[in-house]
Amino acid sequence: MGKVQVSDPEVSPKKPSLWFAQFRRDIQAEVKKTLEGDRAGLAIIFLTGDKSSLGSESAEAIRAVGLAHLLAISGLHVSLVAGIVFFLSRALFALVPMLALRFPVKKWAAGLSLISIFFYTLLVGAPVPTRRALMMAGVALLGVMLDRITLSLRTVALAALVILLVWPQMLLHPSFQLSFAAVLGLVSVHEGLRRRGWRLFSGREGWFWQALRYIVELAGMSFVAAVATLPFGLYHFQEAGIYGMLANTLAIPLTGFWLMPV
Repeated sequence: MGKVQVSDPEVSPKKPSLWFAQFRRDIQAEVKKTLEGDRAGLAIIFLTGDKSSLGSESAEAIRAVGLAHLLAISGLHVSLVAGIVFFLSRALFALVPMLALRFPVKKWAAGLSLISIFFYTLLVGAPVPTRRALMMAGVALLGVMLDRITLSLRTVALAALVILLVWPQMLLHPSFQLSFAAVLGLVSVHEGLRRRGWRLFSGREGWFWQALRYIVELAGMSFVAAVATLPFGLYHFQEAGIYGMLANTLAIPLTGFWLMPV
């Protein structure tokens, strides 16, 4: 009770988390100068992980058709960041013959990709799916640097082990369960097909068959992920996206080849 008194502002401690929080706000302000409405909201989600700028109706529609994973910064986004940095940096190194012929520029590109996804994870606030994706992509990039094959269930187990050692309460979190269920399903199917040497449309080459192979494999991956996450989605949210396979087949190429690179 009493009169209002004006005090000097407190000096904020110089913590990395506070710097990233301010950086996120600056990015959001810049996006809103150029884009409006849901376009700005979607760009802000991809850049900073903040979903508050996306309209509630649009967010509900995206979830209803089975594209909720596009709103949660996870393996798709992290792998796209890693892939974009990897291929661009490797291409730039290849333009310099002295570097390309004398040094392991592929490993350099993998190292730059690892740094980029670590920065991106901090930029979006490091939610559970992003941490898991960082662990798995980091192990894969380290495998490139050490000339080792890394896409296996061991990579998934290592990511889960590290997350649960640091944040054991995440075991019961829907984000942890949905994220790892989807990845376990995808990696298990991939390993099973690889061991059998099976390849879709084997013996058929050309751009038409490559495009058709990509579309069919993308639809198949969407189906596997939907089946793997169905029990957890029903338990936590009492919802099941019946349009997920078709929606992902249309939305993921758009996200991968246009939205995220831009």
